[in-house]
Amino acid sequence: MLLFKTSLKILLLVSTFLLLFSTTVFANDVDDIKYVYYEDVGSIVTRVIVVNYQDALEQTDLYDEVADGVYKALMNNKKVWLETDNAVIDYSKAINDNKTYADVIDDGEYYTGRPEPDYERYYDDDDERVARRDPMVDEPDEVKDDDYPNWLVVLDDEDKDVKFKYHLETWEPISKHLFVEIEIDREVFAKEVSSFNIHAVKIAGWEATRKEDEPSRWFVGIPVDELEDVDVGDMPKDDVFELKPGKIEVRAGISWY
Repeated sequence: MLLFKTSLKILLLVSTFLLLFSTTVFANDVDDIKYVYYEDVGSIVTRVIVVNYQDALEQTDLYDEVADGVYKALMNNKKVWLETDNAVIDYSKAINDNKTYADVIDDGEYYTGRPEPDYERYYDDDDERVARRDPMVDEPDEVKDDDYPNWLVVLDDEDKDVKFKYHLETWEPISKHLFVEIEIDREVFAKEVSSFNIHAVKIAGWEATRKEDEPSRWFVGIPVDELEDVDVGDMPKDDVFELKPGKIEVRAGISWY
């Protein structure tokens, strides 16, 4: 039975791969994909690669590169994300749930925050080869509530912009750190993502600490010189830290979400 299930999963994965990366299908059904993100299997340290998918449709070598990267990531239990004009889709989760792209494109359960790519693979016209560079990814036109995970609790909704209402800020002048606090609804997280057993949290890449008296809340202190366009002389100042989608990472078990 285990062998049958494993074989079935591999068959589904290969079938989905062939469907997703068929040029005919792309031209007709999924041409709304803007970027493909995947964890690079070939690097010792896990790094996220991004490819402009519209460029890949126009260039065979780049197309082969992203197709190979996605396939290897899926076969090695690595993460893959697809970004459209409307959402970022956790595509590896969809495949793991035996769902195709068409099944999840309008399913908010598979929407997630935008990953932070380490490198971009692109086609260098001068050298006529696929090369690597710092990511050149367009910022989303706007931030919608739907971009934030359902398990992130609203902490301050008094006429706040979306990017400010999911966290609290406290300025600490002695150490010159801005303390940022968030809350995770563990029941929603367990239902939609993984389990109740949250072992670690990162906020904007900084390792957070769990509050002793409120175990669903996590906080981190960020040095003022790490905050964009903020000078220590301007503090205290409201709404300094922008909590954008993808800035919160949660580890449950051995996986980060």
